[in-house]
Amino acid sequence: MQAGYKWKQLGIELLNFHLNLDNACFRVKVGSLCIFNIFLCECREESQFKKIFEICAELLESTEYCKFSMLLIKSLIIINRISIEELKSCEDSLMEILECDSTDDCSYNLAEELLTFIDKIGE
Repeated sequence: MQAGYKWKQLGIELLNFHLNLDNACFRVKVGSLCIFNIFLCECREESQFKKIFEICAELLESTEYCKFSMLLIKSLIIINRISIEELKSCEDSLMEILECDSTDDCSYNLAEELLTFIDKIGE
């Protein structure tokens, strides 16, 4: 029981460390998203969710990690921790994913789903 608690505390400390990093390299940002994904339920402050979204939005431009980024954006939508304005700020990046010839089916479908959601909430 105590070991589980210590792992949870370590995870929360790691999450907070990543949330407070500025100008982190690309690899650290990807690692941050992995930590966010695991400890998302531990986030309480609006600033934490904003930072998670900022990194997700930035990594949408990466062909290798855009799927993971879009899945985390969907998670933020599901738990109602993303504003309409923030979501709309991703429209251009999502459109680029749709227009890219090398986009795989999964990424295409995720981008299309997010754009459809943006359109529906914008009405």
